[in-house]
Amino acid sequence: MHLLLETIFLLTKLICALADKLDQAKRLIADLEKKNRDLERQAATLPEILEQMRKKNNQDLEKLRKEMEDEYRKNVSVLL
Repeated sequence: MHLLLETIFLLTKLICALADKLDQAKRLIADLEKKNRDLERQAATLPEILEQMRKKNNQDLEKLRKEMEDEYRKNVSVLL
């Protein structure tokens, strides 16, 4: 009877230890899934960010081009 109680006690401890490991694994999986969702969200917005940057750069270049053309015309008109 004593041996049976010891065996039950050891098995109970083992079950508790395994349950703790299972809980840790579940928390780790949940954390990794959250990180994965965050990375997917960032990856989805990256093309949008790049497109906004391209548009802004094109606008800046066009503005600079116009300013340079205006300055050029002004300088040419002074020379004539």
